[in-house]
Amino acid sequence: MTFDMDCPRVRVPSAATRFRCRLEPGWRMRGNIGEVAPRTDAACTVPLPGAKLPGASTRRNLVPSRRKPLSETWPNRPRGPRAAPFMKIDAAQDIQAGDGQAGDSHTGGRQIGLAIRQGGSSMSRYLRLGAAAAVVAFAAGAVQAEGKLSIYHWFEYIPQELLDKFSAEAGVEVTMDTFDSNEAMLASLKAGKLGSYDVAVPGDYMVEIMIGEGMLDEVKPGELANIGNVEEQWMGVPFDPGRKHSIPYQWGSTSFSVNRDAYSGDINTTSILFDPPEALRGKINVLDSQGEVMLMATLHLGIAQCTNDREQLKALDTLLQGAKPHWASFGSDIAKDVLVSGDAAVGMIWNGFSAKARAEGANIEYAYPKEGYVVWMDNVVLLKDAPNRANALRFMDFLLEPENIAAVTNYARYAAGVKGVTDMLDPDLKSSPESVPPADAPRGTFVAVCDQKTQEVYDAIWTRLKK
Repeated sequence: MTFDMDCPRVRVPSAATRFRCRLEPGWRMRGNIGEVAPRTDAACTVPLPGAKLPGASTRRNLVPSRRKPLSETWPNRPRGPRAAPFMKIDAAQDIQAGDGQAGDSHTGGRQIGLAIRQGGSSMSRYLRLGAAAAVVAFAAGAVQAEGKLSIYHWFEYIPQELLDKFSAEAGVEVTMDTFDSNEAMLASLKAGKLGSYDVAVPGDYMVEIMIGEGMLDEVKPGELANIGNVEEQWMGVPFDPGRKHSIPYQWGSTSFSVNRDAYSGDINTTSILFDPPEALRGKINVLDSQGEVMLMATLHLGIAQCTNDREQLKALDTLLQGAKPHWASFGSDIAKDVLVSGDAAVGMIWNGFSAKARAEGANIEYAYPKEGYVVWMDNVVLLKDAPNRANALRFMDFLLEPENIAAVTNYARYAAGVKGVTDMLDPDLKSSPESVPPADAPRGTFVAVCDQKTQEVYDAIWTRLKK
């Protein structure tokens, strides 16, 4: 069976899968079930021709990032003593990526998101369809809601088979939209999507922001039978003390990988990104992730995150502007593919994505720069006004079972925060260089959230960089 539709890059797991995508005129793709089609930008809702839509369906939505600066999406951030980063990050709080020891530290957020756009003809078509559907929904709404679960998730971050398993066990229809940054997820929910989804998967710093904004529901004692499976180090987290709103999902690191056919020199330095050797200039892809790029730059300079020192901020801007001519592209969703294809010789990337690229044939090595690198943790949260709250809790409990979260780890190539997972992991994952840093590797650093005034300066630097 083939499909011909306007849609972003997605994996087609079965003919029973629905896709909601965003269309840019002139972009089309064609492929076979099970193939990965080229990435495009899109805005349409298209079922596969002839596809029947049973209970276990997934809706994936990869859209171009339209991120608002954090200073806009979170205007009411704390001032005064709490105007410093949420996570009080210092050397004592860093975590060695891969060693499973967290101490008092917790991760910073990662990239990625959904932008809200309304096109004339497309929106009119949606409104016409919506009016017709409303008649049916009014009659059957309460019954339908009991058998559904709506997920807001990162792209390429959960195996379809696991969603199918939950759907079969719980007897519910599972749908999923995807985002490509914490900031875009926040903007989308605040723009009206809150109340449409049951669970989301934000990074740790974003969990605390969402709690402060009143966007999360509280998991009451006894509602999660498997909460005792969470590793102790991930229970007493500062961004959600006692795990009242969230459960751990996956954690990992962000650095960069280098094609060893293109460069054989030392790669364990952030100079590869910011002052690259001649052989790598013009061949670098950088994540479209403000927090992570800015953190890597501050590590390179040896300055503190969220500094308000004018000279240090000027040096930060100068560094990024000077490095920009050496970068070929900004792209998060293409980070793996450009390394596999050879279009990039260096790619800033998450460790699990790098492991996937290497498994797909890229002759790359993941770097652990002496200046430092990023660590993060993603979490599943119970959203406020979840239309299917009971099913949301069932799904969260499902992910706390070692067998199920191990399936995510084996697919995504990161690490879980649940007990009893180790023996279920793929043997190669246990020894993967992306998961097990060398003994002399530095400790990772979490992304900090700055106070409003400093964030505005960072936003201005980032805007200049992206021009």
